[in-house]
Amino acid sequence: TWQSVEGADGYRIYMLDSETGKYRSCANVKSAKYTVDELSPDTEYRFRVAPLVKTEDGYTAGAASKSIAVTTLSAE
Repeated sequence: TWQSVEGADGYRIYMLDSETGKYRSCANVKSAKYTVDELSPDTEYRFRVAPLVKTEDGYTAGAASKSIAVTTLSAE
């Protein structure tokens, strides 16, 4: 979860691709909450979040947040 942005109609979640070293869009969500499934245990993942604003042509993404590091728990 993250703090909602005033005026945002949704959010785009970006996840760092460990093979390319670049962030890729992995989801668009309506609320300030997202659950990532199928992560490996005891592994660090990096995410960025950008607010989305609805326009006539779809959605426009605002500036993405700084990188957010998350480490999953051990399987034990």
